Order: sequence, then structure tokens, then C-alpha cells
Amino acid sequence: MKYLQYLLLKDASGGKVDEGEDLISALDREVSEELGVKVKKSEPYITYISFQEEDGSTREVTCFFVEYEGEPKAKGEIEKMVWISRQDIKENKVKIQSGIADHLIPKLLKDGFL
Repeated sequence: MKYLQYLLLKDASGGKVDEGEDLISALDREVSEELGVKVKKSEPYITYISFQEEDGSTREVTCFFVEYEGEPKAKGEIEKMVWISRQDIKENKVKIQSGIADHLIPKLLKDGFL
């Protein structure tokens, strides 16, 4: 079974929930458009407000655990996709968006996923 963490950003470019669309429909569409995989099952993991986005905006972000079918590939608005390890995060080898660093990573660590 393969799992993937995916972010949906409300009122932001990339991962946006379109008008009249619920979170699950948006997740299915965005994952297909941007990663080329089909969502089989999804479970919300954390929702938070990120006040310090790099573009100066405030965003409501919902993160999901997703069981998917296919091989993820960078598509659409995604230029490059990389897998990062716990060690990469601990050693600051990769630049991580502030909301993810402040909210998602600490929860994943606390819950034993990283």
C-alpha cells in the first residue's frame, strides 16, 4: 500500500479548492492534475492556518494521508518532485515552506510518522 501526504490550500494558487467544490473532490482533482495518480482512499490529517506564507498571504491548509494508484510524477504546476527523509529535515538539507515546518512536520514527528 502506498501513501502520500498532499496539501490543499484554500484561496491560493496550486491546490486550490474551486468554487462549489468540497475538499475531497478538490483533493482528487488536484492529485490527478499535479501528480498523475488516482486517489483510492483519503483521510484528513491536520488543518491549520499558516500566517507566514512566503508570498505574505495567510492560508488555511488541510493535509491528507492518501492511498493512491499509479506512480506520482511532477505535472501541471509542479516543476519538480522529490522525496525527503527525516534526516534531510533534521539537517535542514531542504527548504520547507514555513507552514509545513511550523505545523505539519512537528505533528508528523509527534505522531511517529517521521
